[in-house]
Amino acid sequence: MSNELSEAYYKLALNNASGNDLSAAVKYAGKALAFDNGNAEAKQLLSLCLYERGEYGAAKRVSSPDMLNEFTSMGKLLKKSWNAAKAPVGKGNFRQAEKILAEFPHQSVRMLLIRGCLLMLAKRHAQAAKLFSEASAMDNGDERAKTYLTEAVRSIDNGGVYERFLRVAGNFTGRGRGGN
Repeated sequence: MSNELSEAYYKLALNNASGNDLSAAVKYAGKALAFDNGNAEAKQLLSLCLYERGEYGAAKRVSSPDMLNEFTSMGKLLKKSWNAAKAPVGKGNFRQAEKILAEFPHQSVRMLLIRGCLLMLAKRHAQAAKLFSEASAMDNGDERAKTYLTEAVRSIDNGGVYERFLRVAGNFTGRGRGGN
């Protein structure tokens, strides 16, 4: 019975992944593994979806040995990119930080959202909207991408929505408005 449930959840996960809803695919692949931790197909799908979302550490934890090296090297490259982007952010040069992150070889949902937030802070709303749209297309179940896209479009339409975006972006970073 549990193998049948695992297979059913795997099929739901696969269907959602092919429909570009990585969030739902992650949820269902996780349920498939809860019923049968040995379901290799569900494990591989889960690790690939986590990878596409930019969750390299989580992808590494559930990956098969043949994919482990890819996730490990991507995690190391990401850390190097973050460190390089910190200095421009500290100086308020958000556009320069975004350019550094744009060179990262794997543009995951998470990376697109972060780059879009940096562009919003640099007041390049149309470019930010494009990145948020790409992130939403990659994972149409990601509510952050939809929220940020809406804010970017509003700021293009209305001009000075900078303060409202900072509040929304603060929720993404966990810092809130005016926090450190």
